[in-house]
Amino acid sequence: MEDFYDNFIFREIEAEGEHFQEAVVIGRVLGKYRPGIGDSWIALRIEEMIRAGKLEALTKANKDMPTYHRLLKKLQTVV
Repeated sequence: MEDFYDNFIFREIEAEGEHFQEAVVIGRVLGKYRPGIGDSWIALRIEEMIRAGKLEALTKANKDMPTYHRLLKKLQTVV
């Protein structure tokens, strides 16, 4: 069940170019699908996609910003 919202996340990532801002994807998922969960849950799912080798973090967030304020790269089709 932890991957229940992944399809929403996948759709928004696929709509992005090769490099994209993680925070933008999270904002679109929250605004478009209104899943009733917080940004941190979506960020955790994206982190799992990074661990699975589907995405790569190209930058790190500033210390005073949430972790998901970073640039990501698609490594393979996530859907």
